[in-house]
Amino acid sequence: MKIKLILALLILSSTQVWSQSKNNISLYFGAAVNDVNIHSGGGDYDYKSKSGSIVGFGYTYNLTNSFALETGLQYSSNKLLLSNNVPAKGYVISTGRAKLITIPVYGKYTFLKYLYVNAGVLVDFDFGHDNDTGINEQKGIGAEIGIGGKYSFDQITVFINPFFVEHRLIGFNRNGQINSLENAGVKFGVGYSF
Repeated sequence: MKIKLILALLILSSTQVWSQSKNNISLYFGAAVNDVNIHSGGGDYDYKSKSGSIVGFGYTYNLTNSFALETGLQYSSNKLLLSNNVPAKGYVISTGRAKLITIPVYGKYTFLKYLYVNAGVLVDFDFGHDNDTGINEQKGIGAEIGIGGKYSFDQITVFINPFFVEHRLIGFNRNGQINSLENAGVKFGVGYSF
């Protein structure tokens, strides 16, 4: 009886050692190209693509070997440029910046061991409108989709994640014209599994 008990304990402890870690925390940074979707708004104006930067941390919970849920907290600073045709003045250029705090909730599907797709919704809080570009506050619910690659060294994982984001698909504030910030870029990060 003792031998069976010891054997069972050894088998259980060895499966724990070889099983996939359920949790992962990560830090990442990234760069993006920004644009503004004016949703068929009228007028003689145009937004030009500018750059943005991203920094954040994430938490991933593995539900299976191939599917996980991801969340976290992200800060982004997005440069904006509005070109507006004003009668008797010609084109007037206005610059600005939208600063967002984002809480994402994604599903992540891993395939071929090193590749994954992730997609989901995000909640944005706009706290830094220092612009004269006419863009709405970006508080609201948006969406993101991405594809990435990862490589693990024991409990440490490095990853790259190209992505596309549409902010403010559903706005919390409906004042003024409706437009939304779009980002296309790439995130680089490192994570720790436990």
